[in-house]
Order: sequence, then structure tokens, then C-alpha cells
Amino acid sequence: MMVSTVAAILTDSFGRVLLQQRDDKPEISFPNLWTLPGGKVEEGEVPHAAILRELEEEIGWSAPLQLWKIYQRASIRAGGSTVAVLQHIYSGPLDRTIAQLRMGEGQDLQLMDQRDVNRMALAFGFDALPQEFFTSFHRGRDPRPREPHTG
Repeated sequence: MMVSTVAAILTDSFGRVLLQQRDDKPEISFPNLWTLPGGKVEEGEVPHAAILRELEEEIGWSAPLQLWKIYQRASIRAGGSTVAVLQHIYSGPLDRTIAQLRMGEGQDLQLMDQRDVNRMALAFGFDALPQEFFTSFHRGRDPRPREPHTG
């Protein structure tokens, strides 16, 4: 069985990444850990619509997003079963402060720089994603979508 999921790497003008701390509930996967905003693609939903819905549900806002990468991973559910996951990662700019976001899920939201992210374990095996993103960002290949040039 393959489950499709989505996540977003949202960055502010300083290149910091928005992370969400998951609820501290033993019945969920990865309780109390930090993660990228996102979730499961619902039946009949396309991934791009899913990430926009998830962002609205989780932080009360969505950004112009572009698909950054897709990969397959295994996930261990809270009950111990394993499922194959097709992971869609989107990226986009965050032009809001934490105070301007509405936390609909989880227990905290934080903007973290590369050093902060390197010091923690992220849920869902996302540890390497922000590092890969920061590497692209610092090498001058900004992976964030740009507004179309007019004029």
C-alpha cells in the first residue's frame, strides 16, 4: 500500500525555515517532535491541493508554492506497522511573522536557521531535507519560487 503525503519548506527573507512542533500525544506518530508543515493527501485530492489545504489547516495561511522534490520513504505508524509513503515536498516564501500565523495543529511554530535545524531530529525522517535546502540556498541556487517578472 502506498500513501501520498505532502510537506512544505517555507522560508522567510533571512532563509530560516518554518517548523511545527507536533502535539505531545502518544497515539500519534512522532509525538512532541519538530516537523515541516504538511500531511496526508486525501482520496481524490492532488498533492498541490493537499499542501494548500494542510497549510490552511495547520497555520491558517498558504504561500505560492512550487514542487521541490518527490521521493519514496517508509513510515512507521504509531501502532508499529510500516507503510510506503510517496512524499511530495513543496517550497515557498513565508512573508508572515509567527504571530501572524494561526496555529491549528501542533503545540508550537518556530523559524529556525541552519544551525538550529542541525541540532535536532525531525519527525518523518525529514532531517536531511532542510539541510539540502539550506545548501542550495547558500550556493546561490535559491529553491524558493519567485514572483513572475512583469514589465
